[in-house]
Amino acid sequence: MLDTAFPTALVIGVDKYKEYRSLKGATADAMSMVDWLANSQGLPDTNITCLLSQDTSPPYVPIAQQVHDWLDMLDDEANSKGDQNFPLGPRVYVIFAGHGYNAATAQQTAIFPKTSKTYWDVIPIMPVKTYLEMSAYFKEVVIICDACRDVIDFAPEPGWTRRMDSHPNSPQVKVFQAYGSKAGQKSKEKDFGNGLLRGVMSYAFLRGVTGAARDANGIVTGVKLKNFIKSAVIEELGEEFKPEIIEDDFVMCNAGEVATLLHISPKSETTGLATLKFHEDNQTVQIDLGKGEQVFEVPIGKYTLTTPLGIDSNFAAIWETKNVNI
Repeated sequence: MLDTAFPTALVIGVDKYKEYRSLKGATADAMSMVDWLANSQGLPDTNITCLLSQDTSPPYVPIAQQVHDWLDMLDDEANSKGDQNFPLGPRVYVIFAGHGYNAATAQQTAIFPKTSKTYWDVIPIMPVKTYLEMSAYFKEVVIICDACRDVIDFAPEPGWTRRMDSHPNSPQVKVFQAYGSKAGQKSKEKDFGNGLLRGVMSYAFLRGVTGAARDANGIVTGVKLKNFIKSAVIEELGEEFKPEIIEDDFVMCNAGEVATLLHISPKSETTGLATLKFHEDNQTVQIDLGKGEQVFEVPIGKYTLTTPLGIDSNFAAIWETKNVNI
């Protein structure tokens, strides 16, 4: 039974597939999400359903049916509450990390391990979002799907037979959706150092909600989180890789301060004073380049580093570390 005083979450991470190439960071992404939900957001174990791939031998789990089983559980729980408003609590998270594709009608579709050339075990993500939104079981719906959205010519159009009448409260439901790529594009995994391989969008989401997207009062809103994730992914992968994020602005969470370790690496012959300016408040600091490589802890944001010769280098401090060579 769910504890409706807290949010509820379905978290899926798939690295291992029957015939698809294996991923390396999807299950780790899912486990990191569970850690944040449980230890930072206070979700009890009863409210978190975590489905992880195990290996490439049978029975090839998880399977798409488990998502429907989870939705059936929500239906049963909600029906037991009678006519309560938002009967299952404040928020629901649906999080998927793994392979995916973009279906013509269903759009973002998650691929499960049993999928082969002759059998497709998939779940369309958009109908899940719509089902949760129309049911009004929860006040807020958060969808995080870090999967590719390129078009696979031989992939099927996934079916969706669940029907939900629109609840009178459904217009009040707030929704935050984050997808690892736009339609027709791929999402990416990347090594963030020391063997830390993660989906870039998933890692950006976690960096944002743990403090990088907070405002001066420690509040992470949907808009601030959207802007941070987009900036972080582009900073890491380039302009051609843009996540798609659609948000109703609401308070996502509260978070403490985080910083970036800024590594300034001057060439051996470079000396003199450089000026580092933080764009948010226009404060500046002087850096003696004659001291060689230096490390500074700086707030998240945009900066300009001006060399002794007056040459500007503009950059963003977003991730845990940022290297600037001058």
